[in-house]
Amino acid sequence: MALVELSVMEQRYRAVLEVEAGCPVTEVAPGVPARGHEGSDEGAWVAGRSTITVQRRTSSCGVIVVARQSVSLGRLRAGQVVTVHVSDSTLTIDLDEGPRTVHRTTDLPASGEDRTGFWR
Repeated sequence: MALVELSVMEQRYRAVLEVEAGCPVTEVAPGVPARGHEGSDEGAWVAGRSTITVQRRTSSCGVIVVARQSVSLGRLRAGQVVTVHVSDSTLTIDLDEGPRTVHRTTDLPASGEDRTGFWR
């Protein structure tokens, strides 16, 4: 029988079957890609890692986009540069009157950064 490389989906499926059969997740997880494939930028940011900090300029109507998630800050902040701290579950935006926290709706990395938080 010839050796065939398994697709990412097939690897994940087999990992789920192993876990359901009683194998600990910590033993199964290291051999299964979390997202994308080896060498891919997709899914480079992994949940649970430290907070990544990025800066964004608000649009003419006061909206920023971080990790493909739009956040409206209001027209009073149009054109301002804001600092955003991106964690696995929240976006914390530093504003003049104090930080504003928004729950994440995506698990994508903040654009322009790799898994270490350094700009490409």
